Amino acid sequence: MSTSPHFQAISPKSSLYSRLHEDPPFVILLRAIFPYGNGIFAFFQEEPRRFTELLERAIKRHRGTFGSESEARQRNAEFRMELERTLSQYPGVQSRSTILEGSLLEIEDRLTRELVKNRPDAADFASKLLGGDREIGSESLRLMDGTVGLASLELVREGARFLSQVEPEALFGDDDGDEGWCLTDFRNWQDLYMEADRDSEEILIAGS
Repeated sequence: MSTSPHFQAISPKSSLYSRLHEDPPFVILLRAIFPYGNGIFAFFQEEPRRFTELLERAIKRHRGTFGSESEARQRNAEFRMELERTLSQYPGVQSRSTILEGSLLEIEDRLTRELVKNRPDAADFASKLLGGDREIGSESLRLMDGTVGLASLELVREGARFLSQVEPEALFGDDDGDEGWCLTDFRNWQDLYMEADRDSEEILIAGS
């Protein structure tokens, strides 16, 4: 995984979630926009021109998957429609996202040290919290680094229970020194898990 993964909450009850599991072109389009902006929904709202450019580039690159030009246009339109629908049906979802700006390895190390006190699977659990316990996308997409990680409802709940007991300052300190940026990233990521658990959402994960 990239050392700067992005995280985005999503409801497993949403039609966008269903399409991502059923329709490989949807995964390609999602992966194309994932590393940009402040989450996929915020990027869709705030940078429409750049958003459109990235989708068109992804369609050209994967023309064989999208089929004819008319089919590609249809998938593009459907993807946008599902983003709009999700924004309407799940208020605030655009804000339930975060990124670890180069802090992944440090956070994973600190988490593992904390977890090892009580769990024999400390390293594996820390890795799942940061990278997901499932994957969306086919083997062919995996070969092109086109898949998306997913933290399931079960993992989100378990992760939130653990993270609710973690004091960020105890892991990274509370000053503005070398660990300050990790502390900020960790707090945002911790909050995302708590919010996703509150709203019974899963978390999409992909690197830059």
